[in-house]
Amino acid sequence: MATREDIFVRWEFSPRLIEVEAPSLTLTIQDLVDTLRILEDSWAGMTQAHVLDASGKEDLGGGLFVGVTSKLRNARILFEPNEMVVSSETVTTASGNPIRRAITVIASGATFVADGVEPGYVVVNDTDLSHADVLNVDSETQLTVGMPIGGSLNDYQIGDAIRVISVDSAAIRGGNLVAVDEVNAPILATLPSGFTQVQLEKASASTIVIPDPFPVDVKSIRGSELAAILLGLAAQTMARGTITVVNSATEIEVQFDDGFDPEEGDGIAGRAILYTTGTNVRGGARISGVDGQGGGDPLLTLTYATTTQPLPTVGDTLILV
Repeated sequence: MATREDIFVRWEFSPRLIEVEAPSLTLTIQDLVDTLRILEDSWAGMTQAHVLDASGKEDLGGGLFVGVTSKLRNARILFEPNEMVVSSETVTTASGNPIRRAITVIASGATFVADGVEPGYVVVNDTDLSHADVLNVDSETQLTVGMPIGGSLNDYQIGDAIRVISVDSAAIRGGNLVAVDEVNAPILATLPSGFTQVQLEKASASTIVIPDPFPVDVKSIRGSELAAILLGLAAQTMARGTITVVNSATEIEVQFDDGFDPEEGDGIAGRAILYTTGTNVRGGARISGVDGQGGGDPLLTLTYATTTQPLPTVGDTLILV
């Protein structure tokens, strides 16, 4: 499960509003399903009609699974607006006649390029209260915008105060999502919000592939090949480090990569380790205790399933499985 803390439901509305808090701009269908199942079990959710139907991930064999499809029941998704003012300037040249329904905004003190202004952002004229979409960033001091609307003059005069506001792109992906209202009539699954565009990515196939973490039959391969597989997996998904001190057969100190610094109670007690030299897996053990040693290399206490394997040595690579 992958539940998220930045999603909540406004149960009092109809359709209900499933809100993704800023600054999040992505949502997977699986995260949506997992999170809504938890929210449906909350005190507020238990008093309401369920908000989601979901199906999929039936095992078709060979690593192939049915794709995920979800239906929102009298609910829509809203990404909380996260607009930012990226540039505040004063117009220094009046806009001329429009050309193909576009005009220029010139501010000699501006730094539009350095400020990160992009096409699609919105220019708000705080003097005449108009707004327009940025069509092109011509230079540090000039923008080409669409025709301003909503203002008293709908153009740009010398001295006008303007702000350029960002527009975010949000995405919902990882399956198919539809929505119906309280009488089961189709509605849009998303609700527009200010300065945020939402792309609902449809699945391109009716099935998904979930990779097998062991892509071969481990019972039929030689030890060296198994070692290579384990090392390949470890390089992608598991913590690893270098054994720096061997106090005894059952006590070693390890300098973990990437700043990983386990302490007592961090949950790695009981986990297995492999210790390797190159691609040779020399042996394995289980962690029975952890001592962070006040910021030094963590001290691990080990137990072994057998006494016939080589013991770890300084310089071995340790892989936390």
